[in-house]
Amino acid sequence: MSGTWGRNGAAPTIALHGAYRHDNFGDMLLLGIYIRWIRESYPGCRVILPFLRTDLTRLVNADGRGLTALMRASALVYGGGGYFGEPNSGRTFWALRNTWRHMPVGLIARIRGLPIAISGVGAGPLSSGLARRLFVRLFRWSGAVAVRDVESRDFMAQYGVGADRMVVTADAALSLDESDVTAAALAEASQKLRALPGSWRIGFNVAHSIRLRGMDPLLDDLRTFAARHPQASFVYFLDEGAGRGESYHVARMAREIERRVAAPAVVVPYRDPDQVLGVIKALDLVITTKLHVGIVACALGTSVLAFPAHQKTRRFYEQIGAADRCLTLDQLASGDALAQLERFARGELGPVALPPAVRAAALHNRTVLAGFLARALAVPELATR
Repeated sequence: MSGTWGRNGAAPTIALHGAYRHDNFGDMLLLGIYIRWIRESYPGCRVILPFLRTDLTRLVNADGRGLTALMRASALVYGGGGYFGEPNSGRTFWALRNTWRHMPVGLIARIRGLPIAISGVGAGPLSSGLARRLFVRLFRWSGAVAVRDVESRDFMAQYGVGADRMVVTADAALSLDESDVTAAALAEASQKLRALPGSWRIGFNVAHSIRLRGMDPLLDDLRTFAARHPQASFVYFLDEGAGRGESYHVARMAREIERRVAAPAVVVPYRDPDQVLGVIKALDLVITTKLHVGIVACALGTSVLAFPAHQKTRRFYEQIGAADRCLTLDQLASGDALAQLERFARGELGPVALPPAVRAAALHNRTVLAGFLARALAVPELATR
């Protein structure tokens, strides 16, 4: 392998940044995908995550963490996630928090003259003038920008980023397929589910930020469905680890949901992304308020219904032509979820047929990333690997 390999001819260090403040399935899954893509394209490089918690470094198989490691990096990559787009509520706090979480690493890279890439992210809306100005500046600093949907491109173009600077791809998790589920994870999940009666295994996954009061129509419909169909058993699975009491809250909420639905059930605590992949693959239907649990269900061929609180989730289902499977919680009325569940009972709600173009767009993040790093590391012959 010839050419200049990093600085001073040494194997380079790539800094990877993302939404990694907590042990969240979607965030950790995306980090793992990007770490793998970087190493597959450029064997021998080190991948560090500047602000990752120490205990999560091993979970995602990173080579290190911390500001000192960032100062040795040859390039900075912002990996996938929706952290450039605000939620439906709490926007002022979100703007302050997310600019603090995601701008400093880019500013350090800019001061040091490091090449920056933004890959597979969701962006906008941004009602905060501060967040808008800072994130636009970051996008302009970047040598490669790939956003995961058309809406993200349009929002950032509206705010002042040249549309020709951005490539529209899809969420990197859509690159997954059944081969990414380990035999051990699938066997473990199957073992947990085997004791449940009935023939339908219906998974239910809820974000820690959602309170049960806002889910009454959904829970009432689940209870009615379970009473009508005794062949249905439920798997309340968690997708977040410990942090600020979230693990305890989600586990307690799962038990309360189990009580209210009044059907045979098991609660599966969260351990790591591989475990969740196995659970999702072992289910017949996934009901979720979270984005990446739904994305992975689609990628792995498990039927899914989404009842999110965040606007970014609806974008995904529109992108894959399955908007009918997504009803936001604030739109949900009594009977809406039941109608969808009865479609499943009649065999009309099978796995989503992902458009080939969408899966190809997800994989295009890898191509854009490889091209950026080839330029950034001055190894042009590797751009065609």
